[in-house]
Amino acid sequence: MLLILLKLKGMVEKYYKNYENELKEDLLSLTNWKKFRTIKDFLTPFSRAILVIKGDSVSIDRTLFIINILIKVF
Repeated sequence: MLLILLKLKGMVEKYYKNYENELKEDLLSLTNWKKFRTIKDFLTPFSRAILVIKGDSVSIDRTLFIINILIKVF
């Protein structure tokens, strides 16, 4: 959902401009967009790691290897 929001940022801002009066309290600031990007950047390695270790045939060795990589990233 966050990836889609960031990809469609221009369209979201255009929508806000069209309905600015109705959405005054819900407008996203530049700070909000920066936070969204920070959250996306933080979660991306976890998303990739989940894709690598999902399934029934994953060993504990592979899982621990991925965990070690995530620890080094953060």
